[in-house]
Amino acid sequence: MRVSKTTGRPYCFQPDRLYVSAGSSVLLMGKNQYELARPGKMGEDDIYLALTDICRLMAPDFTYRTEGENAVICFEGQTVQGTDVKNLDGEPAVGIRWLLCSVMGKDYCWHKDILVISLDGCRPDENLDQIRVLKWKMSHKEMGDLYRTLWLCEAGMLNSYRLYVPTGWKYEKKKKMLIYLHGAGGDENSGFERSHNRIQYLAEKKGYLVLAPNSLVHRSNFGGTVPPSGLFAKPGFTDEQGNLQYYSQADIEENAVAQAGFYQILDLVMKEYQVDPGYVFLMGNSMGGIGTFHLGGHRPEIFRGLIPCGALPEPSVPDWKRYGSKPILFIAGTEDHNGYEKMRADFAYIASQGVNIRMLTVGGGAHSDAWTMELETVFDFCENI
Repeated sequence: MRVSKTTGRPYCFQPDRLYVSAGSSVLLMGKNQYELARPGKMGEDDIYLALTDICRLMAPDFTYRTEGENAVICFEGQTVQGTDVKNLDGEPAVGIRWLLCSVMGKDYCWHKDILVISLDGCRPDENLDQIRVLKWKMSHKEMGDLYRTLWLCEAGMLNSYRLYVPTGWKYEKKKKMLIYLHGAGGDENSGFERSHNRIQYLAEKKGYLVLAPNSLVHRSNFGGTVPPSGLFAKPGFTDEQGNLQYYSQADIEENAVAQAGFYQILDLVMKEYQVDPGYVFLMGNSMGGIGTFHLGGHRPEIFRGLIPCGALPEPSVPDWKRYGSKPILFIAGTEDHNGYEKMRADFAYIASQGVNIRMLTVGGGAHSDAWTMELETVFDFCENI
């Protein structure tokens, strides 16, 4: 598992495999597509990729420099000399199988012309029935579920995000988008899986684009520095000015990088899909609920409405005036292990601050799935504000 060297928190994007096909401009990192700067070139039992692409695929633990026709490569504390360096459209390239498997000891297999490299220590499956599915996943699919990656400028590494694009998207007069933020320990797939694909089903019926960005690291709150209510008895850190804070300075700085990554993904998707800026809705569960409160207060002008679920921030800390009259629908289940009664009391305090918030109670709803039982209500909320 890859972890941050500054905070020790695991990265949320943990691809288990690389799928590489010579001549293709796309490879797969797990399920997610990565657009190569230059298509790979077939060699002897290997596929040559540009070192610039390999640097991004393996970031943040990979660096290289060229010395004439050789390359000196540093990866996970090892330094190797790459003597078989090819020219790939003007870029130095090495065999990805040689580097990751022969040198770094990772396992691999071939699915006909697709090289599969294990990144998680488990032997890759050699089932040839996967070839058709892999080819389809590597194609330029435009509708339905899309699995993407993006180079995050501030983080200096790749992260993943997932989209659902309704089949009639280009005909929608109002191009509306629902953003779902996952919880701690989850990733960009969590919302789709927890809802058993009902979020896509309803998005298709109502014509919504769904964006699920991955957080950079677990427990980042998508940039927030106010913890979930009741998580800490009191602030345990001080900043350079002596002000009390709940998280270490390293955590706060890394949370800010996670926040920048969210906005980078958001800006890209807004432009690519021509989303109507007046119809962007933000939703999240658990850590994603805290992120919904944080981002909704950080840039309130971006979001038409907020749907936080399963968690509330320490209620006395945020500046609730920043939310203005923004409509907020808070969803909580009676069986939430964080304590339904406490969330109800915190909700009452927040409402007393003049916040335009209402609470939807889900009878029998647990922490991870209460919101899934009220997805139709979520879309109705978005339609009617």
